[in-house]
Amino acid sequence: MAEFRDIEEMIEILDLAIARQEAEEEFFRRSAEASTNEVAKAMFAEIADDLTAYRKGLEARQKKLLDAREDLGRHPGVSEAAEEGAEMARDPICDMRVDESKSEHISTYKGRRYHFCSADCKKAFDLAPEKHVKG
Repeated sequence: MAEFRDIEEMIEILDLAIARQEAEEEFFRRSAEASTNEVAKAMFAEIADDLTAYRKGLEARQKKLLDAREDLGRHPGVSEAAEEGAEMARDPICDMRVDESKSEHISTYKGRRYHFCSADCKKAFDLAPEKHVKG
């Protein structure tokens, strides 16, 4: 699913943003500790506090995305069967593993069967299968 890939990309972007925020916080905290000027010290500490608050907001957004990614991983047709040795296929839209014996969403294109984790992925495939099939 495109949503799954988008969420993965947003999580990666937030990872980078959080790391940068942490580095900036550290810089301003150290600047506050090192400063002998009380006004500068207070200003650096205030900036560090603002950065900390912003980082916490980024972390909250990231948690929501992680939860959404986990929810997307629970599509019908996806099971623990991969661990049990069942025949698994890859959904050509979202690249999720799908248990072929339980898959309810199947399309045939050029004589080959494709299994999908959801009706949405099947619909996306059926609209333009040539975009999603290699060779």
